[in-house]
Parts: sequence; structure tokens; C-alpha cells
Amino acid sequence: SAIERNRLMAVFRQNSEDVVGFLIFSGVFPTSKIQAVAVHPDAQRAGIAQLLLDAVIERLEREGFMSISA
Repeated sequence: SAIERNRLMAVFRQNSEDVVGFLIFSGVFPTSKIQAVAVHPDAQRAGIAQLLLDAVIERLEREGFMSISA
């Protein structure tokens, strides 16, 4: 699963265990693919999807991946 392979990123509501957004990605070095991005309707337009995308791009660049597609 994405969790077991450390391919899931999530954002939680402050002071809560509620997930407000997540991103799942896959890849075979040196390429990666964004599989899914979702944000709870109550949390949309707050920059959460952008936060997730920026975080996964930073991580994959740090790990040496050369391309990311969606």
C-alpha cells in the first residue's frame, strides 16, 4: 500500500486527527507520478493542495528523482 511504501502525504486539521488533505504518489527511480490529490471541501482554497505538491516535489528532488508527472 502507499502507506507501507511511504508514498502518502497528509495534512491534518490543527489540534486534531482529522485529515483535511492527502497526496499519493508512485514511481520507479528516476521518474515519479502523482496518483491522487484531494482536499476536504471545508478546507479548500486554503493552499493545502499546493502545500502537498510542494512537499512531494521537494522530497523527490532531494531523493534524486528526475521527473514528476500527474
